[in-house]
Order: sequence, then structure tokens, then C-alpha cells
Amino acid sequence: MESCDITKISYEEARKSWLCMGCCSPKPSIREVDVYLDALPENIPLNFVNGCGLGIAKKAFLLELGETEAQRDLYLGRVYDPDGNQLDEYVSYHSYPEIIVRGDQHANYHRCIECGRIRYFAMGRQYLYPFPSSKESSIYYKGNGGLVITIDLFQRLNLAQWCKLAVDPLPVLDEPLDGFGDFNADL
Repeated sequence: MESCDITKISYEEARKSWLCMGCCSPKPSIREVDVYLDALPENIPLNFVNGCGLGIAKKAFLLELGETEAQRDLYLGRVYDPDGNQLDEYVSYHSYPEIIVRGDQHANYHRCIECGRIRYFAMGRQYLYPFPSSKESSIYYKGNGGLVITIDLFQRLNLAQWCKLAVDPLPVLDEPLDGFGDFNADL
């Protein structure tokens, strides 16, 4: 996957307004973020913007998951090409808080000193612990353009239509394998 970059002017504006410089993600109070890309995005259902904590999605993919769910669970912004023309087939997205997909090897985390967001890294087998407490959400942003969706939404997908989409099941464990507790208890 070839990730996206925003224009230099866009990046400078982001630094002054919506981008947390401590963790390179949208500040917790930020909702929709419009982005000006320096090149057209790759023709894939999900992508991300380098260094900004934003995903880029094909609208058709999110519509297949469910328009109501996407608008409820994600902050959706507009995407523009380098000349300022809106790319109607794409949206930017993020959520707060992000879901933390955990791993069982080389795990580490820290809290951003600027915005308080938990930044987590791990390798090995991926899993969720615990499953998010909000029963009203079906789509969760996990960073780097990735989404975690419920099984009900997964069953709506026509995977043959999205040949460049990677899908991995995530078990929800009763106890974490990384030695850390429930990060949600601190939020």
C-alpha cells in the first residue's frame, strides 16, 4: 500500500490547528478533518495519511458497511487533490478514542504528554482486550488507515469487490497477553 501525504501548506495549517504535535494525531476535540493530498490516492478501499492519524477511505466501501454506522462512528471529512478539487469518491476519517489493537510480543505504550492519547505498539498475535464498552458503535478506527468492525458489518461486505482489502479476525480476550491492564479504565 502506498500511503498518502498532505500538501506542505495543509500540513502547516494542521500543525497550527487540529494536529497534536505530541503524537501526530487529530487532537481529541477535533471532529471532521478536510485534507489536501499532494497526489491522488491509490485505488484501494482503505489508506492513511502519513504522520496525521487520519485514514482515507473510498466512500463506496463505507457505504457498503452502512452509511448510518459510518456517519455515527467515524468523523468523516472531505478529500481534495493538489489543485483543490474535491475527490468525491474519497473521505478522510478518524475517531476518538481510537480502538487499541493489542499484541502479545514487544508491547509498549505511553500517554501523549500534549493530548493524553494512549500510543501503543506491539508485535505478534493481535487481539482486543477488552472489547469497547460502547455497544452503540460498530466501526472503530485503529490507526494507520485500519478499521475494526463488528461481525454484523463484516457479513455485509462483498469481499470479492474489495480485492485489495486485508481482513483479519481479532479475538477478544478475557485477559491481556501484554502484561498491561485495561487502558479504557484510565480514560
